[in-house]
Parts: sequence; C-alpha cells; structure tokens
Amino acid sequence: MAGTLGVLAIIFGRHVPGLRIPITVVAGTLKVPYTTFLLSVVVSSAVWAALGLWLGATFGLSIGYFLTGNRLINLFVVVIAILIVAFALTQIWRRARTPQAGKTRSG
Repeated sequence: MAGTLGVLAIIFGRHVPGLRIPITVVAGTLKVPYTTFLLSVVVSSAVWAALGLWLGATFGLSIGYFLTGNRLINLFVVVIAILIVAFALTQIWRRARTPQAGKTRSG
C-alpha cells in the first residue's frame, strides 16, 4: 500500500464487512507508517459515524414506526436471527467433531 492508494484502501476497506482487521494486518505487514494509518482510521471512523448519525436522524423515527407497527417484519427478523444462530451453532458443532489434520489420537 503506497501513497494515496494505500490511504484510500485503509479508509474504504474498513467499511467493508470482514475487512476491518485484515486491512490493519496488511497495513502493518506492508509497514504503512503509523501516522498515515492513524489518520486514515480517523477519517474512516469520522465518515462511518457521520453516516450513522445522518441515517439515524433522517430515518430513525420512520424505521421505529415501521418496525413497531408491522408484526410481519418483526417475525421475519426473529426468524432470520434464529436461522443465523442455528447455522453458526451447526458449523461450530461440525468443526468440533471433525478431527484436525496432523493431530493423532493416542490410546
């Protein structure tokens, strides 16, 4: 990450779900100067906070009324949350049962 491209990659990459930590690791691995990284994170966080505040101020009441007045949407959100948790627990359970490569059982 060099120059402007690296700064933009840090600023916008931290907004992509799942890339916040890898961007930090890559910046450290490529020896991005600490001040460059810090300023990029400050800009990224300010953009994220400003967007969140604007969305909340603009649509907050509308979303609140929509969610409290529409029971079908509430049910949908609950069902999706249960499915996500069930999927995650299934994946954890499967991985716990799968023998790890390179490990041998003694006995």
